[in-house]
Amino acid sequence: MSGEYPALLRKRALKALEWSKRALESSDYDTAAREAEHAAQLYVRSVIYRVRGEEVRGHNLRELLGVLLPP
Repeated sequence: MSGEYPALLRKRALKALEWSKRALESSDYDTAAREAEHAAQLYVRSVIYRVRGEEVRGHNLRELLGVLLPP
């Protein structure tokens, strides 16, 4: 499952980004921002899993990035 999980997260991230673009084209800015943030969270989680081999839970993008880039 080591390669399957990050690939699944990246696929979900790209789908969320697609929804964000659609919302932006429809001038639904709140939905566009929410979906773009969700896409970023999913993608960062996929990178964390590939780099560190651990599944991280959480929704705060700064905290997720902090897992990748320790102080």
